[in-house]
Amino acid sequence: MGDGMETINVFGYARKSPDDKENTDTSILNQVKLIEDACNKEGWNLVEIFIDKSVSGSDRERKYFTQMIKRTYNNEADIIVVKEQDRFCRDSSFFRDTLLDLDARQKKVYSIMKHGFLSHEDLGDSVKSVVDDNYIMTQRRKAEIMM
Repeated sequence: MGDGMETINVFGYARKSPDDKENTDTSILNQVKLIEDACNKEGWNLVEIFIDKSVSGSDRERKYFTQMIKRTYNNEADIIVVKEQDRFCRDSSFFRDTLLDLDARQKKVYSIMKHGFLSHEDLGDSVKSVVDDNYIMTQRRKAEIMM
């Protein structure tokens, strides 16, 4: 580039679960805006934003998430930007394994709400997500029984 500045290519990832209400801070539009703003602030080159709609964060086979990870492994991006950890993943073992795989390839995941990079040791939020998922499933079962 001549100026000594290396371009940092970034993928964004936004996910809306089936349980997320419209017009909330988990909306796709809100997540996309936060990702774009964070990349502009950091001076990162936003290559593409991958979006999974109505998909649980505990699903390991999310179509666009899987595409994004594969393309990151192929060195198309250095960093993945997400609003927060639970948008990236809600399965603690999958979260840990994915971050370790990314780390081994010198790739990182940046959480806008954390104002920093996620670590495979950031399992506190993942455990909370599992508890939240269990609560949601319990509430669904109770609602089905009452119908």
